[in-house]
Amino acid sequence: MSRGRIPVLFGLFCLIISVLSGCIGPARGTAEWHYYQGNRLVNKSRYDEAIKEYTEAIELDPTSAAAYVNRASAYKRMGQFDLAIGDCNKAIELDPNLAVAYANKASAYNGKGQFDLAIGDCNKAIELDPNLAVAYYNRALAYKGKGQFDLAIADYNNSIYLHPKYAEAYVNRAFIYIAYGQYDLAIADSNKAIEIDPNYAEAYNNRAWAYNGKDQSDLAIDDCNKAIELNPNYAEAYYTRALAYTLKEQYDLAIADYNEIIELDPSLVSAYVKRAWIYNEKWRYGLAIADCNKAIELNPNYAEAYSERAWAYKQQGGKAEAIADFEKYMTLTTDPQDIKWARQEIEELSR
Repeated sequence: MSRGRIPVLFGLFCLIISVLSGCIGPARGTAEWHYYQGNRLVNKSRYDEAIKEYTEAIELDPTSAAAYVNRASAYKRMGQFDLAIGDCNKAIELDPNLAVAYANKASAYNGKGQFDLAIGDCNKAIELDPNLAVAYYNRALAYKGKGQFDLAIADYNNSIYLHPKYAEAYVNRAFIYIAYGQYDLAIADSNKAIEIDPNYAEAYNNRAWAYNGKDQSDLAIDDCNKAIELNPNYAEAYYTRALAYTLKEQYDLAIADYNEIIELDPSLVSAYVKRAWIYNEKWRYGLAIADCNKAIELNPNYAEAYSERAWAYKQQGGKAEAIADFEKYMTLTTDPQDIKWARQEIEELSR
């Protein structure tokens, strides 16, 4: 036998022994095996199947806190937040010091809009593990949901410090920078998220929002096109592109995008109102009124729906209807300049 073949044969011998002794991965059909199958399926976004595997793992080993935690994550991704919370509670019952169980439960509470409960669970997770990036991230989402943007930014900063490749944290911090009008910071965060994950549609959409804020509509449209290429059903990207087309006064293209948005999400009130604004600009007042009617049907307290309808009624000569809508608008808007404008419109119509 040649000397060069000895290491190869020895390696094959070790491999055979390992397989026979069950040392390569958990044995098929065991709780651990089902647990890892669940993890594999989650990574492929096959959450229904993953839940079945985690359930098998739990039935074989009811003391597996990790299986409950991971099944909770799968439930959460499917929007089944109460089931996720139940699984996290069970994991905590089995292991009261399992920080990730509190962090996952917080994520489910965020999904339900119960932000104070989410913050409480994140605080507990951080107390147990001060280096758990996802706990800071989930608390940031809760603060964002409560409109406490400065606290959210501080937590996004912490999560990024602990996990520098946390793409979701960059994307969500960018969203807040956009809300603050800090567009260059939003673009920088979006760039970083795209560097980490070039297929992250939300990162392109956020950068497009920032470009719109800087009146760089062509760049915004390019980013929206990329986001839509990555996710053709991404309504927000069509919305952002429609805004860019509106800034460029390419109204027909904007209307086409609002049509697409409404088909994807018929409950998105702002899409009807934005389309109504364009119809008013194009003197198509009947269509504007129809869109505002739909928006008000979906949300009777959506202020801009009344202002756009009032404008359309005014242009059609419907003074009484316009005055009524301007008056309603004044009760709903909180902007002093908008209230002043509506009052002036009412005075003009009353002459």
